[in-house]
Amino acid sequence: MIVVIGSKVASDPVILSLVEHKTHYEVILKIKNKTAQTVDEALDSLRERVGESFL
Repeated sequence: MIVVIGSKVASDPVILSLVEHKTHYEVILKIKNKTAQTVDEALDSLRERVGESFL
């Protein structure tokens, strides 16, 4: 998992990039900030959308 930070302010939006290295499947999400809570919420949301195939 990579969080791409474009600016220095923690409250600015960031890009969350998830890459499965064997298949190169990639998910890119724009999230509202880089806090652990926001990242966790984004992962929970993705888990709900993808279902059982999300590990």
